[in-house]
Amino acid sequence: MYEQIVVAADGSDHSYRAAEQAVYFANRSAGCLVTLLHIMNADDSKKAVLHEESLIAAQRERQDQLSRHEELFEREGIRYSVLLKQGEPGPAIVK
Repeated sequence: MYEQIVVAADGSDHSYRAAEQAVYFANRSAGCLVTLLHIMNADDSKKAVLHEESLIAAQRERQDQLSRHEELFEREGIRYSVLLKQGEPGPAIVK
């Protein structure tokens, strides 16, 4: 049915519900790969690079935002990957 599903993940309850739906469809599609797409605001990531402490905090925040999603896929035995992009979330997701 599906070979790949992309889930935009920002750590919100809405994105988690989308991840649950991805699990539903992936379980019905042998060999399906789910990609968690996380968009980092370009301005925030530039600031983080300039300040090492901010970079570490940004990485920790990103990990915290995606951990619940990743745990879901691991628990359900769903193959997944994480894709990090920079930009404004709406246009970056569509692109």
